[in-house]
Amino acid sequence: IENAVQQAAKLGYQAGVDLFPVKGNNQFVATITFSKIVNINTQGLADMIAGRHTNRNAGDSKPLGESELSYLTGVFSEPDLSLGFITDRNGIVKFAEIAGEAERLRLTTGGLHIEYQHMLKHMNDGDQPGVQGWGPAMSLAMDVISDPRVSDLLGRWDLGSGFSKHFRELVSSSGAIGFISGDEVSIRTAVKAGMAAERVWLQATQLGLAIHPISMPLALLRADCAVPAEKKSYLSSLCQQLSLIFSGVEATNVLFLFRVSHAGAVHARSPRRPPDKDLIKLE
Repeated sequence: IENAVQQAAKLGYQAGVDLFPVKGNNQFVATITFSKIVNINTQGLADMIAGRHTNRNAGDSKPLGESELSYLTGVFSEPDLSLGFITDRNGIVKFAEIAGEAERLRLTTGGLHIEYQHMLKHMNDGDQPGVQGWGPAMSLAMDVISDPRVSDLLGRWDLGSGFSKHFRELVSSSGAIGFISGDEVSIRTAVKAGMAAERVWLQATQLGLAIHPISMPLALLRADCAVPAEKKSYLSSLCQQLSLIFSGVEATNVLFLFRVSHAGAVHARSPRRPPDKDLIKLE
């Protein structure tokens, strides 16, 4: 939806988005109307759509500059949502410790493991694991643990610290941890957060910054998180630590989490359909 809004602006139109216009039908997500407008400030974001991608490479741990943070927050304009960043090194390291353990739980817990493998199947459609910042050793380990029998054994034996270490170091290398939060949790708010996240992502692409969404820490906070009874107390401890980090930056109901880094370029990307193939100007 946000890409359509940005491409319309490039063509000289203002897009009006009406979310869930049919009451009770959540399959009908939005209608978009277009009005001719002059002198619209496009900020060049539409030109970034084709190049926008996930960069899972390790960063250089260099903090984001004030100008970079200003540009990212400058494109955020959702009155019911907030965009924030964890920028101090201690905060990033603490968050990385939780994120690392969250990934270990995901890889060694039945229900979460199934969800993850399903996601990887689609994520790797045009993006090979070896170029996702994993390297040969981690790629091999991820291939081995894709077998649910291996995942189950590691979970029962409470192993998998290598996975925790890898993701902890990866997140620690970030220049900042970004988050979008809101006062309520609803499907409408989630769509708005997604549109706002896309805008920030396009701006980051324009600045040459690497963006890597990280979802597992948020999954820990789900009431239906599929963790066995024997791991519930450990999960509760992680959730408390995560809540403390978010409360420290005045974030309520975090909807989207992402790493922002100064990182090397990826070597392969999933193909993306150019926006001018979907939205064209009719004279």
